[in-house]
Amino acid sequence: QAQIEAGGPVTITDRRMTRYFMTVAEAVDLVIMSAAVAEKRQGRDDYAIYMLDMGKPVPILEVAETMIRMAGKSPYTDIPIRFTGIRPGEKLHEVLQGENEEVVALDTAKIFGLRAEVVEWPRIQAALTALQAAIRDQDKAAALAVLAGLHEAERLPAGAQQETSPKSVGQAG
Repeated sequence: QAQIEAGGPVTITDRRMTRYFMTVAEAVDLVIMSAAVAEKRQGRDDYAIYMLDMGKPVPILEVAETMIRMAGKSPYTDIPIRFTGIRPGEKLHEVLQGENEEVVALDTAKIFGLRAEVVEWPRIQAALTALQAAIRDQDKAAALAVLAGLHEAERLPAGAQQETSPKSVGQAG
């Protein structure tokens, strides 16, 4: 908006870039509905992460062109659009779930649970004991090693059985 008000150019990293968008009202609804769903699901599968059906990703170029038109200007003529190139670590397309996460359909429209591989409680208990010892000894390296070990524990070993779940809906949208 500021670039348009300044007369341009509007900068976009790549013409192929897409993103999902959520209004403030949708974000508030997601938080409230997720809390209600979590409360209702107590004793059943409980998800730490809930995800709104975000629909289809929107090309950033279309957003820029639309914003320029809404300002009463013509893209490329009145307000130039300049492509700057993708920055290190930036993605062309937003991903709503991680590799090891599964989107699970719930009984609430447009809200999904996100199932992630979880560290089992005995491993957490052992890690907490080790962390307490590291804190007592003020051993930062040991504490970091314990945390790294938990992160590695999230990956299921070959042949481990995964809990079955309701039919996955794939990536939201």
